[in-house]
Amino acid sequence: AGGYDDDRWWGDLIKPEPEESTWKQSNHPRTDVDWYESVAFTRWLTVALGYEVRLPTEQEWEKAARGSDGLLYPWGNEYLSGYANIDETWNKAGEWNLRKTSAVGIYPQDRSPYEIMDMAGNVWEWCLNKYEEPDNITHDSSGDRRVLRGGSWISSTDGARAGNRLGSNPGGRDDYGGFRLLSSVPIADR
Repeated sequence: AGGYDDDRWWGDLIKPEPEESTWKQSNHPRTDVDWYESVAFTRWLTVALGYEVRLPTEQEWEKAARGSDGLLYPWGNEYLSGYANIDETWNKAGEWNLRKTSAVGIYPQDRSPYEIMDMAGNVWEWCLNKYEEPDNITHDSSGDRRVLRGGSWISSTDGARAGNRLGSNPGGRDDYGGFRLLSSVPIADR
């Protein structure tokens, strides 16, 4: 919609050259997008929708994935084969290894206590926080590592645990990384 080229969304961020997603299916997560692009997208979408849309903090992300009981995985405290798009063969947790992203929502059994899907596996998801300073959610171009959560299609069962965190260069792009949006408006009110 032309938002990428609009400088309003890039203030205090580094604007890279756009890159296509490795997985081009419209029902798959958007990959190969860095933290700066993810934040700029939320700024554009907030204005387009008329209400706030942003990346979650890692604390919000973790609470949504683990619930109030602090589950190890969104569905419980043990990994169950076929519940997430990860590489189960890595530590012999199962036989599944799709070697790519999957359509959003095809693992309904992985719902978190808050009914949120796909929080284990598929793609690592950018959060607002700086990795070394978890309370710092400032938008800036410092280059300080940012947090990703959730594991991905190349992760083991350990990587997909809801309490696991990854730190990465905010300009990094990978075919196993993407983002999730947090809305300030309940879906039922749209």
